[in-house]
Amino acid sequence: MHNYSISARSTNGTVNSLAKIAELFPISSQQKGVIRQTICRQVTQHKVWNGALTEILNAMKSEIDVLVHTRPTKETRLAQQIIVSYLKFLASATSYDPEAKDSDDSPKWGDALEMCIDLLNCLTDENDLAFHVSKLEGMKEGLYQIWDIAKQLTKTLGFPSRCLFTLVLYYLYGCITDVEVDFRGGIHELSDGSKFLLYMGMIITSDAEKIVLNGMRKLDRALGLCKFVWDTAGIKGELVLQGHLWC
Repeated sequence: MHNYSISARSTNGTVNSLAKIAELFPISSQQKGVIRQTICRQVTQHKVWNGALTEILNAMKSEIDVLVHTRPTKETRLAQQIIVSYLKFLASATSYDPEAKDSDDSPKWGDALEMCIDLLNCLTDENDLAFHVSKLEGMKEGLYQIWDIAKQLTKTLGFPSRCLFTLVLYYLYGCITDVEVDFRGGIHELSDGSKFLLYMGMIITSDAEKIVLNGMRKLDRALGLCKFVWDTAGIKGELVLQGHLWC
């Protein structure tokens, strides 16, 4: 393990991929392969995939319902209809097994992919939905693979994949929101190579209790993701996590 100085690993940005987290650590290509294979086996279970996609669609539906009420357009009305059908599909889908998807009485994941594409096309110009659209765009990667190559997600979702990262978030925390953090301080050695400190912070806009608690939850998720990657990679030494909120 390298001894990182504060200046060498000082950065900030949005935690939105495993590749972003891996930049903090001295992880070899072989270790990245181990991380990806191990994590993929855990997070590509149908219940995780289905739950993450449902979470994205429910959040998107809430926003679209408001748009349809306040400034309806042909596109938002159509998007509203597609989401309702999409959520019904996910509620009835019990597997993405390649045998099950071809049977007459099972949901077709090809239909789910088409709904995803149609929904994204409806929302291309809706800037207010940019986050939800980007999340769904990422999940489209996995839908292509489920439909086209019969459940080979564990072999094809890459380390920088937005789809894989969303699945990891849902698997660990039951949510799909990225986190904006400051890695100032980075990671450095505390002792003789047996313990390392990861220092991370977040800027909040107010010291109101609700905002502070929300910031703490987001920071805890970001730190937890780093610890998850560290442990999965099998890096020697204990990782000590330290988080700070700035107002």
